Amino acid sequence: MPLAPYLKDAVFSPQDIDALNASFVLICKTLNFVEPHDPRAETVARQVIEIARTGERDPQRIHDLVLLALEARDQRSA
Repeated sequence: MPLAPYLKDAVFSPQDIDALNASFVLICKTLNFVEPHDPRAETVARQVIEIARTGERDPQRIHDLVLLALEARDQRSA
């Protein structure tokens, strides 16, 4: 499940895109997204890009921050 379709308005270097894609794939595996067009993937992609815009490029760190953000969002909506 690649991140590329969600990057159309974002500007990152090829190395950055590799790191963001690695985090996106890792998060999708962690959350057991198996369908290529899982609607939840867009939410994850937006979070990955938002975190990357702060300057973070470490795939594991982005993974962890996205999961924390999703957890916080779920708690607020509960």
